[in-house]
Amino acid sequence: MPKIQNVGNYQDCNDQVYAVLQAALNTNEHRYLKAYVYKAIFCKKIKTSKSRRTLAQIKLLGDVERLISCVDFVIIIDYFFWRENPEKQEALIFHELCHLIADDTGKLSTVSHDVEEFYAVIQKYGDWKKEIRQFTESASQFDLFEIDKAISKL
Repeated sequence: MPKIQNVGNYQDCNDQVYAVLQAALNTNEHRYLKAYVYKAIFCKKIKTSKSRRTLAQIKLLGDVERLISCVDFVIIIDYFFWRENPEKQEALIFHELCHLIADDTGKLSTVSHDVEEFYAVIQKYGDWKKEIRQFTESASQFDLFEIDKAISKL
């Protein structure tokens, strides 16, 4: 790997990040992404979106950017979150890769989260939407003790 570069608030990621990324790309869910060229970079400035800290972001590059860099997508990772939460690194990378899909021609695009809802709505109305029902059905496959343990780590 080439020497780590710094540009403004951004820095090339180290080999450990690429090892986690490679493991995620070897899963059944993301294996198809191995056909694309990617780069991972750290952001050393805490960013927020909708009043929440952005832990990572996946960015598809445009045609000119791809031509210049020979990279299809970039994962931008909050440097401080990564350093302080080694037990959450795999989940973070896996999550970001879930934002990518490829069409029949192989063109990549991004998708938003499967479920987006307020806690208060779920507490008051339960699984009132199809997406919430699917989410709770998936979650119910896990042992409740494991779910409580996972939630306590958030």
